[in-house]
Amino acid sequence: QTGIPLLNKEEYFVKDGAKNWMLTSKIPILNDQSEIIGLVGIGHDITDRKKTEIELIEAKEKAEESDRLKSAFLANMSHEIRTPMNGILGFSELLKEPMLSGEEQKTYIDIIEKSGARILNTINNIIDIAKIEAGQVEISNSKINIILY
Repeated sequence: QTGIPLLNKEEYFVKDGAKNWMLTSKIPILNDQSEIIGLVGIGHDITDRKKTEIELIEAKEKAEESDRLKSAFLANMSHEIRTPMNGILGFSELLKEPMLSGEEQKTYIDIIEKSGARILNTINNIIDIAKIEAGQVEISNSKINIILY
């Protein structure tokens, strides 16, 4: 309609319910008065290429999301490990104070034990996640008796 040739334009069309892609070039045919009297066009089926491009884009987006989730996981694990580790180191340092009462020592030791258990639990959870991802999870079936009250 404009008289301007369209070269290497990607267009899609639906055939038998499926989306197909063509790379087309269309050139107007002009008469002696420069009026458009027809059209010459050529198309090349690029459906497979477009499907591959779309799959690559989806795979890239999935990989980027996975990377974001991994970063968030590592930041969370860093917090989960550092917080109790600071408790262990801090209260271990406080135990060196010569004027501590027996009750204060017991309180500090309890905090250290709880912090150590928290770190151990976090590390065990990390190992469990790694095993799940590696397909190395062992499932144990056993019968149990559930008593409802």
